[in-house]
Amino acid sequence: MAFWTQDKLDALGAAYSQGAKSVTYGDKTVSFHSVSDYERLRAIALSQINVSAATGRSTVAAFSSG
Repeated sequence: MAFWTQDKLDALGAAYSQGAKSVTYGDKTVSFHSVSDYERLRAIALSQINVSAATGRSTVAAFSSG
């Protein structure tokens, strides 16, 4: 099952626009410390969402939050 969904991407964007530096989804916290961190996470999420939609397959994004 893919980690990133449109809802999670929307929550990430909302947190970023409010000045937050992390978002927690259940037991996973995604942190970003700069604009480039946020943009990297957003790009990973969009790619995963697009691949899942195009292929019908789930993928798992690999990233570190530190």
